[in-house]
Amino acid sequence: RKMRIPDHARIVGSAFRFSHEKRPFLWLEAAKELLKRRSDVWFVMVGDGRLRAGAAHYAAKLGISDRVIFTGVTKKISLYVDLMDVLLMVSDFEGTSNIVPEAQALGTPVVVTNVGGLPEACIPGETGLVVSADPEPFEVAEALDEVLNWPDTAARSRRSSDFIRARFGMDRMVGETAESYGWLRDWAGPGGR
Repeated sequence: RKMRIPDHARIVGSAFRFSHEKRPFLWLEAAKELLKRRSDVWFVMVGDGRLRAGAAHYAAKLGISDRVIFTGVTKKISLYVDLMDVLLMVSDFEGTSNIVPEAQALGTPVVVTNVGGLPEACIPGETGLVVSADPEPFEVAEALDEVLNWPDTAARSRRSSDFIRARFGMDRMVGETAESYGWLRDWAGPGGR
């Protein structure tokens, strides 16, 4: 309500640094394409950076500025992500973006490009969809529309959270780090060797 988004609206959003590798202009072009398919969508872009003003200008040029909210920087990203029906990340290169697993941990499905670690950060068809590395806006819009039409969102939300805990959780990280250094085979447990 504070952002003046109607209660019935579906929300596509993201949180990133507005820079070339995050492709905010492609993000906005995909938003315009999605609006051709459905009228119930609003868009929330969380973050700042040197391309933010240009992105806001481009949204106006595309004729979608009334549907795109630029929040700026916030320490309460999870509040925004929790409102989203799908998180979109269209980077042209990326390690594993923090926001992608964080969104899924909150039960928010994702649409990501097939670059870097992004495809490994979701289960295609279950917790999100992966589009090509250099997608056309219509490809991204198709994927977003598909995710927005997924049934049984509660079950998918639980699966998403479970997947993130298993893949990115502390237990896995500590266990694999210890194993890679040979600590597990050398450690005799309490009392030493």
